[in-house]
Amino acid sequence: MVHIVGVFGEWMMNKESWNFNVNNKKGGKLFTIRDNLKFDEMVEMVVEDFGIDRLSHEEQLSYVLPETMLENMPKDTPPIFVNNDRQLETLWEICRSVSIRLCISVKNSYTESQDYSFEIPMVSRKGAAKKT
Repeated sequence: MVHIVGVFGEWMMNKESWNFNVNNKKGGKLFTIRDNLKFDEMVEMVVEDFGIDRLSHEEQLSYVLPETMLENMPKDTPPIFVNNDRQLETLWEICRSVSIRLCISVKNSYTESQDYSFEIPMVSRKGAAKKT
């Protein structure tokens, strides 16, 4: 069993790196990740503790890799999202050796969340780049 601090906010890309802007009004919550905890159980804890309205919002769980793992990676390495039991198990394994902050964000269920993707230029047959 490990303990992990959860904070509520949103991810923003600042120049070369990702930053999580914490919503200070929501405060932090302490969660216990026990052996064999299921992803759906973790989501229920987050929804209950942060008072998330599941009818209009979809919650997203994420974290930043530890510095030791990021040392040889590009500065713009994105946050890691937890979407299933296997990914929660990976988070649990990392938390056993280093402190990790669980970042909780939501997107509106009726609209898409902010899109951090980028446009990939496509080359036409004549060699001129077109944006997709």
